Amino acid sequence: VLHKARQARDAGASRFCMGAAWRSPKDRDIPKVAAMIAGVKALGLELFAPDAYSEAVTAVKVPDGIDGGKLVKTMRDKYGVALAGGQSQLKGKIFRIATMGYITADDLKKGFEVLETVLAELGYAFEKGMGIEALNNALK
Repeated sequence: VLHKARQARDAGASRFCMGAAWRSPKDRDIPKVAAMIAGVKALGLELFAPDAYSEAVTAVKVPDGIDGGKLVKTMRDKYGVALAGGQSQLKGKIFRIATMGYITADDLKKGFEVLETVLAELGYAFEKGMGIEALNNALK
């Protein structure tokens, strides 16, 4: 994704499309999006729209057996980390992680640590630390 997005921008594109528009990709946002996707996949989670990337937010499917509303609420209320849940017909089925603007790599790392913690608390089976490791490796 990084290579293709930069290639498109360097060629003068104001959009990078892979199924949906990625408007005006900026150097500061591309690595964060790629890192978030790497972390999500390392946990065995699925992207909601795997062929449509956004520099603003990464939408992730809530794993089977996990209460999406409880995931978002626990992260916010217990750990002080905000994710956005799904809306309308996607309520409880997806969560969204912001990666744009003033969101820093450290913000993503903290958010992902809490995501791993809460997923484990809610009973999702995965190898703890794999998502953080993938996120960190992608941010290098």
